[in-house]
Parts: sequence; structure tokens; C-alpha cells
Amino acid sequence: MHNVWTVFRYISDPHTAVGIHAGKAYRKGGLRTIARPGVATAHPAKFAEIVPKGIWHCPAAPFRA
Repeated sequence: MHNVWTVFRYISDPHTAVGIHAGKAYRKGGLRTIARPGVATAHPAKFAEIVPKGIWHCPAAPFRA
């Protein structure tokens, strides 16, 4: 999560951060021409105890009507 924040300035949830890391590792393996779409799996506020350990703060949960 820290690397995603540092490089992209995107606050990701832990699962999305792992997916981004895997995509970067896949690219380093020599498969540079294959598109790697990414899909966020959850809002970071869902992991309020974990996200601050990676980026030192956590966004507020979105408004629910």
C-alpha cells in the first residue's frame, strides 16, 4: 500500500495493492506488451486498522444514504 501511495498517490485497499504489485512483477518478467487492467476490490476505509500502517492515514468511509 505504501508503494502504491508513493508512486501513484492512490490510496488502495490491501487486496488492490497486492494486485498492483503482482502486475508489476509480471511486467518485470518480460511480458511488457500485455495490458494489465486493475480493478479496486474495496474502499480503503474498510481496512481502517491496516491502511494507516502503510500510508499513515486512512480516508473516511463514503457517505451511505
